[in-house]
Formats: sequence, structure tokens, C-alpha cells
Amino acid sequence: MIVTTKKAAGILGITGARLRVLLAQGRVEGAYKCGRMWLIPLFNGRPFISKGILRPGSQVEKCDATS
Repeated sequence: MIVTTKKAAGILGITGARLRVLLAQGRVEGAYKCGRMWLIPLFNGRPFISKGILRPGSQVEKCDATS
């Protein structure tokens, strides 16, 4: 089954804007753009989102609150 971004975002429980970011990053398996609209396939009833890569140094460092 193929769904649009609005339906896929609802299934995943995220906003449409966040899903469009994932689409732009190429992290939604099998998704393709048809004109201005993204079409997203469902695997077992859900879109498949691949894990992102956390780059070294991209984590927020904790500050030392004792000073």
C-alpha cells in the first residue's frame, strides 16, 4: 500500500514537517516523489525509517553546574 506524507506521519505519530525532513535525508525506505507529492510504501502497515548516523561531537555536552 502507498500513502502520502500526511497519512504516513499519522501512522508514525510524528509531524508532517519531521517526516519531510526524513524524506529529504533519504531515510524513508522506498519513498519516491511524484511531481510535488511524496509517495511512501508501507511495510507491515508502517513506513520503514532507517536509523540516522550520529556524528562524533554532535551530542550536546553537559555543563558543569558546580562552578
